Amino acid sequence: MFDEALAEQQKVLDPNDPDDVAFYQAVKQGYEQSGAKGYRQKALEFELTILKKKYTSPFFVAGEAARAGEREQAFQLLERAFQEHDEWLRWIKIWPPLEPIRNDPRYTDMVRRVGLAQ
Repeated sequence: MFDEALAEQQKVLDPNDPDDVAFYQAVKQGYEQSGAKGYRQKALEFELTILKKKYTSPFFVAGEAARAGEREQAFQLLERAFQEHDEWLRWIKIWPPLEPIRNDPRYTDMVRRVGLAQ
């Protein structure tokens, strides 16, 4: 799965976008060193760096955190998304990257706070 993901990322890589190139290199290195967990961890680290440099949706970064197994960080980022009125929160119930945290009561609470039926 990750081999295919890396191959697809390489195909669509914009060589003129330094962030695009850096992301690809980071996740490739993470995958080569530690497999899927390394890929996820490097993706999260990269997105957190981008979040500090320029605006990106904390909702999306929360998904990376959830995939990387960083539950606390995922919920901190979802809270930030909520505080910022992030429009992407409307997808909280169906966005696949959040699957690892759906069984947490904080997830149910966030869905309620966003105003979506459970």
